[in-house]
Order: sequence, then structure tokens, then C-alpha cells
Amino acid sequence: MSIIRLIKLKKFFLFLCVLSGSSIVNANDILKKTYNPALGQTNYSIETEQCMVAVIAFDKGGINENTLRIKRRCDLGVSIESGLLAIVFSEMKVENKLNGIDSISWGAIQSTELQERLARSSIESPIWLTRIKDSKGKAFPKNIPEVRDILNDGLVFKELVSVLCAMGYSLSVKTVEGILVGLASSHIESFDNQSDIVVPYSANVWFELGRQ
Repeated sequence: MSIIRLIKLKKFFLFLCVLSGSSIVNANDILKKTYNPALGQTNYSIETEQCMVAVIAFDKGGINENTLRIKRRCDLGVSIESGLLAIVFSEMKVENKLNGIDSISWGAIQSTELQERLARSSIESPIWLTRIKDSKGKAFPKNIPEVRDILNDGLVFKELVSVLCAMGYSLSVKTVEGILVGLASSHIESFDNQSDIVVPYSANVWFELGRQ
């Protein structure tokens, strides 16, 4: 996708978010809802030919009945994606589809914006600097418990937290797996520290959803 087309698409989605927030647009006008009886799941999506953001809800009585799964196609940016998810979650709340939900699967952190936030939060985190010191050059495991605290303390997902907070829910990172690490200079723009360090920049994330 060309840069010009992506910018236009972002502006279009932002326009939809603004209209929806002001109650000018009915969620049903931009939301696509489908049900797959074989898989026992309902798919709420906002999509175009090039991009898509979706939330999958599973049938009650199944193994994933208390979990929502977020899917996306292309990177629209954190603010716009959170705005689109606000539309989806609002519609699900109206349909009582959020009742009983206590976890949300985000998937892997693929957005460059979120990756930089995680990397930057890590170099500013005493718990990560302690982990670096204690590792003494050893390879990092795929599961690093400190990353969960860094994601929460660094407000890496602040937009999504705000969206759900406005709807009466609390959100925090519960579990992280498959953590990827790399040099800070590769993931933080204009990183000028002469002493480059290893930082986490991606992970598969699960949130805990609570009621305020």
C-alpha cells in the first residue's frame, strides 16, 4: 500500500471514529458481524479491502467463552486502532457480549509504535536494568515476567486502557509469552545512548478485564 493511500485510509477511519463518538453514525453502519457455527464464534469487524480490525467472541460453554481475541490486518496506528476497537466494544456491550469476559488476547505486538514504547519503557525501568545486570550476557528466555510489569507501568497500551475505562472496565496486562529482544538502537528512534543495551520490543499479550 502506498503512503498516500495509507494516510487517506487513516483519515477515513479517524473520521468514522469521531462520528461514532458523537452518535452521528450508528455502529451497525460500519460494523460487520458474522457468526461461524462450526467454530462457535462471532466476529465483529471494521474493514476495507486493505485493512481490518476485528474482535472475536466465543460461544458460552466453550473453552474460550471468557476470552475475546483481537485480530488486525495492517498497522493503522495505535490511536486509530483503539478508536475502532471502541466502536466494536461499545456495540458488544449493548448486546451484552462483554458479560462474563475476563480476558482479551491482543496477539503479538506488531505495531512499530507499540514496539518503541515497550523498548523505551524498558530502558527507563529499574526492573529491566536489574535484569540486564543479572543476565551477564546470557541468552534471554522467551518468557520474561518483568515484561508484564513494564507494559503495565509504562502505560504502553494507554489508549486501549482509556477506551475501556470510559466504558466502566479496568484493563491490565496479565500474561506475556514469546518475548522478542533486540538492541535499543534498533527499536527506539533517535536513540543516542552510546552504551546500547538489549530491550524487549515484542510479545504475545493477554489482558485481564475487570469491572470498575
